[in-house]
Amino acid sequence: MLPKSLTEIINSVDYTDYDFRFRNIDLTKEFLEVEFSINDTEGSDEKVILLMTISGTTDFFIEKNDNSAYIQLESENPLLWRFSDIQCELYITGQTKASKELVFDLLSIHHSLFGRYISFDPNIFRTLNNGYGLFQKGSKKLLKLYADKLHEYEYGIEASIMSELPVEKQYLDLKILFLGSSYFIGNNYDFRVRD
Repeated sequence: MLPKSLTEIINSVDYTDYDFRFRNIDLTKEFLEVEFSINDTEGSDEKVILLMTISGTTDFFIEKNDNSAYIQLESENPLLWRFSDIQCELYITGQTKASKELVFDLLSIHHSLFGRYISFDPNIFRTLNNGYGLFQKGSKKLLKLYADKLHEYEYGIEASIMSELPVEKQYLDLKILFLGSSYFIGNNYDFRVRD
C-alpha cells in the first residue's frame, strides 16, 4: 500500500500514461527531501512537481536516466536486510574443487536478491582459496542462504554463522519505496505538490 499522500496526488493526476523524473535532492535538512515530477508521456508537456520528505532515511539510490512509472512500497525486501535483520559473520573451513561453480551459484543468489543495487563482494575468492576464515559479514538471512549453498554435497564446505548483533530499534519499521528503478529506505514518507 502506497503512502496516502502520494496515492491522493497520483489519483488526482489525469494522465493516461506517466513517468517519474528526479529534479533535486536535499541532504542538508533533518529529513531527506527529494523533488521529482510526474510527467504526462502522452504527447503533452504537462507535469506535476512533488516534494517527498522521508524520515528515518538510511539509504537511497537514484537511477538518473530512468523514466519509469513503476511504484511500490514494501516492508519486506532483501534491500532492507542490511538494517532490519540480525547482522552476523559467516566463517568457513574446507575447500572445493568446484570453486568456479560455487562462486557462480553464490553470485546468482546475490543477484536474485539485490540485482544491481548492491555489489557482490569479490573478497570471498580469497577466503575460498584459503579454505578457512571469515567468509562474509552481513544479514543472517543472506548468510544462511550462502551457508546452505556452501554445505551442498558438490561443494562440501563447512560454514558457521556467529557473532549475532540484534537489530537497532530505529530500523524495525523501515520500508523501501521504489519509484522506477530508484529506491528510498526510511520510516515515513510524506508527499506534497510543489507550488
